[in-house]
Amino acid sequence: MLKFAPFILCALSSPCLATEPVRQSTSSGNPEQQLLQQLDSSHELLTLESDDDRFILLYRPAMMPEPHGALLILPDPGAAGGWLGQTRALTRYLPEHGWSVLTLEPLPLPSEALPPRTRTIQTALSSTAEVETLPSEERLETSSVTAPPPEEKSAPPSVTHSEQLRQRLTLAWQELAQRSEAQQQIILAIGQSATSAATLALEKGEEVTLVLIDPQPLQQSPTALANLFAPLSRHTILDLYHAPLPGYPEAEPNAGQRRLQAARMGLNAYHQGRVPGVFRGWQAEMPWLVKQVRGMLERILLQSTAEEALTSTPDTIPPLTQMPPGQRLE
Repeated sequence: MLKFAPFILCALSSPCLATEPVRQSTSSGNPEQQLLQQLDSSHELLTLESDDDRFILLYRPAMMPEPHGALLILPDPGAAGGWLGQTRALTRYLPEHGWSVLTLEPLPLPSEALPPRTRTIQTALSSTAEVETLPSEERLETSSVTAPPPEEKSAPPSVTHSEQLRQRLTLAWQELAQRSEAQQQIILAIGQSATSAATLALEKGEEVTLVLIDPQPLQQSPTALANLFAPLSRHTILDLYHAPLPGYPEAEPNAGQRRLQAARMGLNAYHQGRVPGVFRGWQAEMPWLVKQVRGMLERILLQSTAEEALTSTPDTIPPLTQMPPGQRLE
């Protein structure tokens, strides 16, 4: 069941629409307040709750009356608490040039805990070892004691990781759609969020553009990223990557595989570009990256849209009639 949090922190420069929002001191350690301290007044922070999940959306509108479009930004789930730093350069630059942005707090990747069966075996081995160290009389008494009933299995979580992620994506997309009607709608995915972004783009239809920045396979399901393009044959895909990319030596070979796969499938709307310069980590200012993202969006999306509008608009202006010299058309 979806419900908004008791308070919604709106843009500091505009009045909040919620009735009597709860105000908290910035020194209270509240994560939302700490996040706002790192942002300027043009950002709007929304806290959403779905079932037992609570997460954050950051919205920054385009700084022009008629925006070009809106982007849903999906940070890398492996970034953990560094997701704001990972997206700051994009959220600072794109709104200044006509693009609204909505950033979804990533859902951390599931922890790699031991499976229940393994924990049970280890517990049994440890209990057996303790019995073997007892004297023979105590060992006999211990062996004659009725074994305790097996522990009841804990109930599985009400919502799995994949379901929780799907809920976040659905709610974030609904928020973006409400704020960007009749605009270009784009999903921008960073790192391991590429798989989720491709799934969401396929669900929302071919009008949605997919932008990938340094896409990487998920750790728990290292499927070739090139396979993502098979169901997206009618989508516009922009693929940007750094090479070399520290910690990901396969960045350039994988980019080549994606390019070959797109060519093999005949994806005419697939565009790939290598970000110039050396990747030095996510910073507040990344001019090479943000300018290339903006350039591809405007060159591929806006120009193609303008050309389609010219070719589809009927000629409603009557042709001019050429009159002999010295005469005017009444």
